[in-house]
Amino acid sequence: MGGSELIALLDQSDYPLLKSRLSGGVPAAEWRKLSPLRKLAVFKLLSPDAAMAFFSKLDFADKYLIFSGFEHGSIAPLTEGLPPGRRALFEKLGSDAYGEMLRQLSA
Repeated sequence: MGGSELIALLDQSDYPLLKSRLSGGVPAAEWRKLSPLRKLAVFKLLSPDAAMAFFSKLDFADKYLIFSGFEHGSIAPLTEGLPPGRRALFEKLGSDAYGEMLRQLSA
């Protein structure tokens, strides 16, 4: 996925297409251009395995952002008003992921 496509899909709130496009990963250059809220949204659209693999590659500031936004409500400004099917596209990681994130932040 090209970076301009990532931003365009976020601008259009086309989360189903964005989720499918993210199966190939997140372009690092475009990730750095995203606002914190958009970073959280992109992260939560990744599959759990892809999300944790991506998390391990992030710098401390982005790891802290993702960890701080772990709760699903952190992206409420983006999901408010979406039909339940669209809200369900955003992954809810479990306690194992939370523990691994905390371990990586503490390392």
